[in-house]
Amino acid sequence: MQHVDEERLYVISYSEIVVLFLTFLIILFFLYPKDLLEQNVLAEESNYDLSILYLQNMLQHDKGNEALILSLVKLAIKGAKIDLATQLLELLMQSDDMDILQEAHRYSYLLHKQRYENTKESAESQANYQKLLSLFDFIMKKKLYTNEQIQDWYHEALYLERYQEAQKLLVQYSLHYGEKVEILKKRYYLAMKMDENPLALLHKLQQKDECNTKKWLMAEFYYLQESGHPRQLEKFLIEQASFNSFFQEQLSEFYIREKKYDKAVEIYEKLYQQTHQIDYLKKAIAVYQGNNMIAKAADFANGYENSFLVTQEMREYLLKLYLAASQTQRASSFAKKILEMLY
Repeated sequence: MQHVDEERLYVISYSEIVVLFLTFLIILFFLYPKDLLEQNVLAEESNYDLSILYLQNMLQHDKGNEALILSLVKLAIKGAKIDLATQLLELLMQSDDMDILQEAHRYSYLLHKQRYENTKESAESQANYQKLLSLFDFIMKKKLYTNEQIQDWYHEALYLERYQEAQKLLVQYSLHYGEKVEILKKRYYLAMKMDENPLALLHKLQQKDECNTKKWLMAEFYYLQESGHPRQLEKFLIEQASFNSFFQEQLSEFYIREKKYDKAVEIYEKLYQQTHQIDYLKKAIAVYQGNNMIAKAADFANGYENSFLVTQEMREYLLKLYLAASQTQRASSFAKKILEMLY
């Protein structure tokens, strides 16, 4: 008869696992290089609870190690131990070490932001938002961030609609890293959002963003036109009109609004001489016509009488202008010229 040994099943409890694990780690703590061991624990992605227990045990032997406390904060956040992380951060926010202080406030801000995001639909939302805002303002006031973190805090400023702080952060970034086009663009759009004068930024963009110079020139034009700076607008248009027909026409329209009709006509006359487009003569005449100066319009047109002989439409246009100005002798003379040309 064959005897079979009965197998025994041993079940180990979670508390026994923790005790064994800690015993093992205590041995490792004395035998394994501490920095390397800490790095390996922080790299652990599968069991945050055991890693936290290990770091807490290490702190028993090195209570003043703020870097170790910060490491525990990071693991506590990863392991959703928010209360533990919050308590540890309160300790670190009293640190004399600027690096620790900056990181402690950064993680504290992120926890406050997470809490606010999670309570947006609740009665706590406004209170949590105010706490987040206060912490952000304190971080900005004390400059508890590194140059490498400026862009991150810029986005947080936008998130909180702290546009003045966002602008200051971009200025700091430019001072440290140089005036980059992308940063200048952000500063310009912020300036417009806050109704600040953007001209200095536009001038820099016109110089540095060479592929979009025209875009930034137009931005300056529209800003000056809409913001009520007539003298600045005139100066800008005069500078640009020397090599751009669009701005020449805009300068003429500017003078019409300023009731400087002779100057407006002078510009259209110059454009006609440059292009030989009859429409510019008609625009010049319309300046006088539209302001009840019919005789002056006819006098101006008379200087270019031959240019109106080209088409029947233009011939009729000038004849009607002479008659409207009661200049019958000029109308008769021009009619004879038409007959001589046609027959």
